[in-house]
Amino acid sequence: MKIHKQRGYTLVEMVVVLAIVGLLAALTVAIFNLQKVNNFNKQSEELVSALRKAQSQAATGENNDEYGISFSSGSYTTYRIDTATATQTSIATTTVSGTTISTSITPSASQVTFLRVSGQTKNATSATITMTLNGTSRTKVIIVNAAGQIYVQ
Repeated sequence: MKIHKQRGYTLVEMVVVLAIVGLLAALTVAIFNLQKVNNFNKQSEELVSALRKAQSQAATGENNDEYGISFSSGSYTTYRIDTATATQTSIATTTVSGTTISTSITPSASQVTFLRVSGQTKNATSATITMTLNGTSRTKVIIVNAAGQIYVQ
């Protein structure tokens, strides 16, 4: 009598392998989403830091220079204004990936400029800067009031 060896996998083995693959896929998606959120939080912290740095530079700047930040939907640019010649010079542009920046600045403008010595905003500007993580409802709202106070909601 011949003995036939059975080849293949049992149903239980297949189900266990599929469960493990599904678990690994779920963990991968969760880690990817967490990384996106962490990157978003870092970008908003960097914007707040850039605003505070511009304000600090204005308060301690030479020759009555003013400093500020201008905004577009996917980036922001720090700049210096030489008040003697009214020349604005870009210092650095930062692009935010996976994030949209929208602003509501009063009076109507696309930038926030800080005054020398006081650190207050020029022309009593107040700004609400909203950063939105693309594809989600996650937002960070950064407020700059006319007194120059900067905070995150």
